[in-house]
Amino acid sequence: MSVNSRATVKSLLSTLTVIPTKCGMRKPGEAFFESVKLFEDLPTLTNCPGVKEKFLAAIGVRKTVDLETIFSRLLAPPTQAKEGEVSKNSRHMDLIKYLASVKDDIPSEDLRKLKESQICPAEAGPPGQESSQGTARMYKVRELFEPKDALRSLGLPILQWPGPLFSYRSTSNEGRFLSILGLRSFPSVPELIDLMSSTDIILRDKAMAYFIANHHMNGYASFDVNTTRKGILPIEGDEKRRVAPYECFTNEKSSVLGFEILRQDLRIHANKFGVAIDPPITECVNRLIKSPPKSRGEAITLFGYFSSRLGEVGLNSCAKLSDSLIVPVPDSRELTSGLSNEKEQSSNKIKYLTPQQCYLGSSSEYSNIFDFVDFGTEANTFLLKCGSKNEPTKLELAALVCQEPARLLGIMQSPEKYLNLLRSLAIDLPMLRRDTVLFRQMRVSKFLLGSKEISAAKEISNSTSLIDQQDLDVEEPEDAPLKQWHLEQPNNIVVVDDYNSYRLFKETLVCAPLEDTLEEFYLALGSTNLSNIVQEDLRVGQAVTYQGDSVKLRKHILERSKLFLHESPRENVKRDSRWLEKNLTVQVVSGIQVRRSLKGHNLSNTEKRTAACIQERYKGLQLLLARNNSHISRLNLFSLYLY
Repeated sequence: MSVNSRATVKSLLSTLTVIPTKCGMRKPGEAFFESVKLFEDLPTLTNCPGVKEKFLAAIGVRKTVDLETIFSRLLAPPTQAKEGEVSKNSRHMDLIKYLASVKDDIPSEDLRKLKESQICPAEAGPPGQESSQGTARMYKVRELFEPKDALRSLGLPILQWPGPLFSYRSTSNEGRFLSILGLRSFPSVPELIDLMSSTDIILRDKAMAYFIANHHMNGYASFDVNTTRKGILPIEGDEKRRVAPYECFTNEKSSVLGFEILRQDLRIHANKFGVAIDPPITECVNRLIKSPPKSRGEAITLFGYFSSRLGEVGLNSCAKLSDSLIVPVPDSRELTSGLSNEKEQSSNKIKYLTPQQCYLGSSSEYSNIFDFVDFGTEANTFLLKCGSKNEPTKLELAALVCQEPARLLGIMQSPEKYLNLLRSLAIDLPMLRRDTVLFRQMRVSKFLLGSKEISAAKEISNSTSLIDQQDLDVEEPEDAPLKQWHLEQPNNIVVVDDYNSYRLFKETLVCAPLEDTLEEFYLALGSTNLSNIVQEDLRVGQAVTYQGDSVKLRKHILERSKLFLHESPRENVKRDSRWLEKNLTVQVVSGIQVRRSLKGHNLSNTEKRTAACIQERYKGLQLLLARNNSHISRLNLFSLYLY
């Protein structure tokens, strides 16, 4: 038969009562095959020998009972059930068994309706006999769980399946059909999370145990439990409190920063709950900055923890930490200040420094100047990464001595120790020059130590200077000069290169120490040689009439010069006796005076001389002798001054 012919036959017969049943003649759509035995009074086929089943099915005879009939005759309407009401009716089992037997013949539309229909009750029997009673309320199959003790203990709605223990089998025909309708074999992770966050202690513990035991079998690993914000996990130290997985960690050392630690017995299952070993390093850094350690012991623990995670501390975190006040050190200024009382001094006052401001270990040389800390190898390693150094650099020394010279001098309590510091800087003068900003600051800072000789009778101010007690000689008379040390700018200090001038103006001058290294250092920073600020004027009287003594002395000098130069190495001789014979003149004058004046000061000194020597460019050498000199013939040439 063609398709069109089949459609025509079906259309013609569908409205005619031509099918014999045990209930009389029926239309094809109202009749059922004899295999349908769900209800005794169904109009099933009779007396149709020779008629093929395929033909009967084609014209509309049904192999299954329609859902409307089933729901109206087999199941009570869900609207009639009240909350908490129980029922011993097990007709749903007959329905499931029937539908399972004809599942291959159920139309897809009817199957969809079955999935959305409330056709099964949940267990409502007493403990141990849960399946003996069911709820009056009917559930969709997908709202129920398989009859298992593990699921019953969680308080989940269980499908009522009356019968002996283990009568329900998921592999049976009925079990497979219920699975098609959506019967659940285990709860989802969100459902378990709700149970684990319950106020019922027993229920939440059972839910957690079920989650752990069935984590792999039920595929719970595909769900990230760490995303939940519900408190489900117990922590150390507070059994009653529950926190979300992201709020606790397994590394006990992180508790020093105030983080919660997962209870000991659950740490082996930390991965199942998405609990991390350590908190995010950025959060740790923020907490350290917000609440730095209050003692050395806390610092050892805290910095030691960060040292164990040193590889996670990135450049941004290092930069942030290096400028943060997180390192506790004893507040030596507070403790040593005269303003603090005994009670304050007895308490361990601390101040906070950034890692860049402190140095690691100890130093006999700089420990009184800089803040040295030692929290142990692990903690020091962390501080080293954050910018601390093992000892200060010369640039840092120079910067500090420029900023706080008076404090450093007071700490050292000795000019010699302070000079040692300046000597160490002088050695690295080329390096200091390369830092133009620092070197410019050094040139104007009042940090160089200079000395001034004063009379012992003068009053000495202890607040602005130090008296070098080592320079005092107990055997000298009481009015022996004292050396007073001052901190001055480089341009206010002179380098003594003219002792005679120094002797005249020493009580006015602040002088650099008499050391080549320090003198070069002072000059580089802007100090000047004493000879550059002392102006000398030679005043010569008129030549006397009789010059016989001058002729004798010239002859004597020329004779002696030959002997003197003969013993000197040739490379050291710039002018020989022949040059001297041609260029030397000797003259006796009525008197000779030298006037010295100090630039920038209204000070001068005039003294008489017995002799003077003048040499001008392109002219010879002139030796002048005062007329009143009674020892011209025995004149010591080395006492002459060259002008």
